[in-house]
Amino acid sequence: MGSNADHDLWGQVLALETQYGDRALAVITDRIQALRISGEPREAEFWSQVAECLNDLHSIRYFGGRNPANPPAPASSGPATRGNAPA
Repeated sequence: MGSNADHDLWGQVLALETQYGDRALAVITDRIQALRISGEPREAEFWSQVAECLNDLHSIRYFGGRNPANPPAPASSGPATRGNAPA
């Protein structure tokens, strides 16, 4: 890696998310395995932290408790009709 900018966790997360989309976690996992095999545990640990941040990003709940990845069920119209609605 070489520079501190390369070790910006959230910067890496956003770059990978932009480049790979839904495949980003698989790309990171492959990178971690390759680094462990090549005997670079510090780099593997860094990318493990990036993977954790990516998971955190995907689990963020938006205002109102809604998560776009898991939208709420549509509201039902219910039994109330114009003729029997409360006054």
